[in-house]
Formats: sequence, C-alpha cells, structure tokens
Amino acid sequence: MHPRNLIGWLEAYLKNSNIHGLKYMVEMNYHWTERLFWVIMCVLSWYACVATVLSINRNFVEKPVAITVDTSYLDWQSPFPTIAICSSFNQASKEFAASLINKYSNKSLNAHTLSEQLFLPSRMGYLKRLEKLNIPAQDYVAVYDRVEPNCSETFIGCSWNGKAFNCCNEFVTLHTAVGYCQMLNSKHAKPANPAVDFSVNRTHRYAQLSFDFTERFKKANSDIQIFFLNNVEIPTMSTSNNKILKNIERVVGIDFNILDIVNESGVRNTPPDKRECRFPEENEDTLIYKLYSFDGCITDIDVLRMQETCGCISYAYPRKTGLRVCNMTGMRCIGEYRREGQAYSSSSSSCLPDCEGASVDWYTYELINEESTTGSGLRMRMLSMPHMRYQRYVVRSLLDVVVASGSSIGLFTGASVLSVVELFYWLLFRRRKSG
Repeated sequence: MHPRNLIGWLEAYLKNSNIHGLKYMVEMNYHWTERLFWVIMCVLSWYACVATVLSINRNFVEKPVAITVDTSYLDWQSPFPTIAICSSFNQASKEFAASLINKYSNKSLNAHTLSEQLFLPSRMGYLKRLEKLNIPAQDYVAVYDRVEPNCSETFIGCSWNGKAFNCCNEFVTLHTAVGYCQMLNSKHAKPANPAVDFSVNRTHRYAQLSFDFTERFKKANSDIQIFFLNNVEIPTMSTSNNKILKNIERVVGIDFNILDIVNESGVRNTPPDKRECRFPEENEDTLIYKLYSFDGCITDIDVLRMQETCGCISYAYPRKTGLRVCNMTGMRCIGEYRREGQAYSSSSSSCLPDCEGASVDWYTYELINEESTTGSGLRMRMLSMPHMRYQRYVVRSLLDVVVASGSSIGLFTGASVLSVVELFYWLLFRRRKSG
C-alpha cells in the first residue's frame, strides 16, 4: 500500500474505531487545540491503563498467595500434636563404647570414664585421647546404633481418650540430629498398621493422651528429652527449648491449644518460591528424610556443610548411602566447625517454611495425686476445640487476572475483545477497499 493510502486508511480507522477518544484526534472539523487536548487525554489514559494492567500481572506473579483468618469451625478436623521421645545415649551404648576403648587401647585407658565423656553434649562426639587409637568410623556408628530405643523398655501402657492401645504399634523410631526418637503421630514416622486416629473434630471432641513410663525409663530420665511438636516438625539441635521436656520424674500434665493453618487447593499449583512455603510432598531435593520439612531442610544443609568442610558427617547424625562417616579425626574438624558458629548460622535462610503444621501453645504442671505404676508418665489434653485458624489462599486466579485486566482496559480506553476484531477487520478487509 502506498504511504498516502496507508495514512488515509489509518485516518479512516481512527474515525470509525470504537476505542474512546481516537476519532477526536483526527477529525479536521475540530480546532487544533481540541485535537491536541484529546491526544493528551488519550496518552494519559493509555499510560494509566498499561500501568494498571502491569501492576495486576506483577501482583499475580509475585504475590499470588495471602493468609486470612477462618472462623467457620463447625466442620474442622484438628490434628493432635506429635510427641517425640529422644535419646542420644544409653547404658548399652556406653558399655559398648567402653569395650571398644579397651580393645584398641589394650586396657591402658580408663574406658568407663572416656565412654561417659564421649556422649557429653559439650564434647560434640570428640575426645582427643580417642583420636590416637584410630578406631574405625564404623565402630563409632555401631556404638551410636545401640542408642536406638526399645519401645517395650520405654512404655508400660498408653491410652487415647480413655481407651488403651498398643504403644509400640503407634510409636515409630526416627533417627534425628538429636538422637533416636520414638515419634507418635508424625508425618515422618508413620506406623505400618495404625490402629488409632489421632485427630479431633466436633463429633469426637475430646483429645486426651496418657502413657506411663517403665522403671528403666525413669532411671535413664536425665538422658532423655521429650519434644512437643506439630505433625511436620522434626527434633533438631535448634529446636526451641520451650518445646522440650526434661527430667520427668513424676506424672506430668500437659494442657495445650492448637492454632492450625490450612491451604486452599489452588495454593499447591503456585510455585513454592512465590507462596514462600513448601508442602511435605515437595521432596525433590531432600537428602535425609522422605518428606520435606523446614527442620529436615536444616538437617540436610548441616550434613552437606559437614561433608564440604570436613569430608565426612558426624556418626551421630542420620546417615545416607554415599556419605562418608567421620572417625575421631573427622569429629575434631566437625567440633571446630560447630564452635566457629558455622552450623545453623544461615541454614534457616536457605529453607522455606512449612505450608502445613499447627502452632501449639502448651504448659506443664505436676500431677501429685495421679496414679502411675512407676510414678512417671504424661497426661495430655486439649483444653478446647479451635475456634480460629489461619487459611492460606490464592489471591487471584488466572480468570481473575483476565477479568481485572479487561476491566481496566475497558475503563481507561473503552476497548473490548471486539475492538481487537475490528482492528484485524480494518487491516485485512477495509485496507484493500481503501487501496
């Protein structure tokens, strides 16, 4: 098309377009000041339109998820918290360590004292005197494996809402950074054939869990920590002290309330870096545990940093095939690594929070008149059903973005889908006639 004809076609299109303001810019019957006024107004309107549409799309991409408070509590299913009973050493592990020290030192060292010192938290698994013995790493692994608890040596009896159940059928052992833990109602340690549903709703509104410990557990009480967590948390060295119970010499009562967080179905379709959290099933890059959790991520990073810094990982840590375990020389390196504050310093910034997992508020008190076979146990109860919870939801779906963008375009320019059809109509048909 000749340039003159093209200008004529464009002028005809602007005069007949249904987009607001265009015809006033080219209508020669109006004074030039009027045409200039409409040019300015159209440019400002188009600028505002573009800025609004870009803002809508930017919020859709960068801030797709928000959290609100939900109070429609009549049909809620509330999860019971996770109980983790953890030990990092026991008498069997101390005795085996002492036998190894006697074996490799030809009984020239005080094996009993050194085996006691080996498990002190301040030692971090390292003893200088043992480094000279060149005990293989696998022997230290064998020592630590003897820490794994026997359920029947921990519990006498358990009950849920007054009904007895088999403790060893519901508690599952999980190797963590703080030792071997017997876990109840955890997503990371599920029993093969669970017989108890540890959840609460309006139909079954009571949540009372009781268990009594054996005499052996009571004697080893100073070696054991009890963690009170939500269902996706894992005990770590950085777990807050207000989630840990120690030195349970009598029957202890625990009252708690739960503030849960749930997710709309559309949240899972949003990328984790945009929603700023991860679900347990998003486990593509997990190293130690099968499911993702914030605590598991911290453990993974700590293991990788041990491997990078010292060429091996602590024999007390959860192990993965292909990772070299430290002997005592390697443990010296890990001890220096921890003392320099490299562990946990920036692990949390590299890990996304959990999308699931309730917040649990609890307090303990001693039950003086409570009966127990050995005088040691726990009595847990939920004070009341939750009447509020947080809900994570998708702020805008793709349809919402299309509607909001279309509304902005219509508001500022008066254009619609038919305006686009009209443009192609003029390009394909009216241009030929004009030509």
